[in-house]
Amino acid sequence: MFAEHGEAGRAVKLVKDSLRRVITKRRSRLELEDAERIFVKSNGPREMTPFHPGDWSFVESELRAMGWVR
Repeated sequence: MFAEHGEAGRAVKLVKDSLRRVITKRRSRLELEDAERIFVKSNGPREMTPFHPGDWSFVESELRAMGWVR
């Protein structure tokens, strides 16, 4: 929901597209990298996304400091 600014429909689409990627790649688990690739594909490259690897509190604070806007 954070990634899509609280828009439930967009968040569901992101999850579905991420899961589709996992199935297409014939993998057994969803990783942050999958969601990040789908997010970037839909929204363009970013310095950091909500799916950036690492500690979530750090990622969230960095995104907010950057004025998290899609």
